[in-house]
Amino acid sequence: MRIQKQVELKVLKFIFDQKLISSGDSVLVAVSGGGDSVSLLVLLAKWAKVRNWTLKVAYFDHGLRRASKKEALFVERLARKLELPFVRGYANCKALKKISKLSTEEIARKIRYEFLRKEAEGKIALAHHMNDQVETFFVALLKGGGLGGLSGMKSQEGNLIRPLLSLSKEEILAYLKSQKISFLTDETNVSHPFLRNKVRHQLLPYIERVFPEWNLLKTLPRLMSVLKAEHELLGLLARHWEEQFVSIKGAGYAIGTKEFLALPSALQRRIIKNTLEKLSSQRNFTSSHIEENRKLFSNPVSQKILMLPEGVRAKKLKNEVFFNKII
Repeated sequence: MRIQKQVELKVLKFIFDQKLISSGDSVLVAVSGGGDSVSLLVLLAKWAKVRNWTLKVAYFDHGLRRASKKEALFVERLARKLELPFVRGYANCKALKKISKLSTEEIARKIRYEFLRKEAEGKIALAHHMNDQVETFFVALLKGGGLGGLSGMKSQEGNLIRPLLSLSKEEILAYLKSQKISFLTDETNVSHPFLRNKVRHQLLPYIERVFPEWNLLKTLPRLMSVLKAEHELLGLLARHWEEQFVSIKGAGYAIGTKEFLALPSALQRRIIKNTLEKLSSQRNFTSSHIEENRKLFSNPVSQKILMLPEGVRAKKLKNEVFFNKII
């Protein structure tokens, strides 16, 4: 009973502190059948009537696992038990990968979020927790990510909310056990086809074994909080500069070389990132792409062109670099 109240009050406080759900909100709860999403659904359903929240349950089948039908049936039965509406989506991600340059993981994520946004009438609740934040840090680190990746997931991004970010995986499992709530094990969580699962099942256990005195669930969230604040400050400075010096020309953006080269390199990178993302729906730009564009500003050769993903182009002119999309 103690762990039950502790977890419930902790999550409810986080929801209120972060202003994630208000009275009258509609929330689509993404549920896979695993322990994290099941606990999210149970916790939100516990308060929905009292707090005047309207919930709907969503399950998405990526067409990647034989267990999907079993999972969908499990989630549907749980929704029915909680007297909540249920919706199911499907996509053949293996087939979609063949006609896309994205990885299977990227395709699965893209199609899943498209489904959730289509079905949502308000907010979309995701079951990411504190352990996921730690994994996110190391995934970003291994990929050479910037402050945005290293600062982790936000509790709210647009209509996406993450009410469980204050909980550890241990707390979630203890809560489920205390309430005798059953859940399924996602088979992709115990194999290692994706980088995140390698971090989860290989890297983090190794760190915990070799450095037992380090509690990553305490130290890393503090560091990520600092990085998040610095990331937000850099974003604020970049937007302020862009308002003054980035010009809209037709369907593109022009940035003067003289003003740009006077900036610190960190601010240059953020401005380029922001400009490229205005022209992209997928945001598939790496740190290498951003660095190549940064160097373009100091290139003495006029008319030099860089071609980027999704047909985005950067062209060096006499006194500026012009960014646009040609396809």
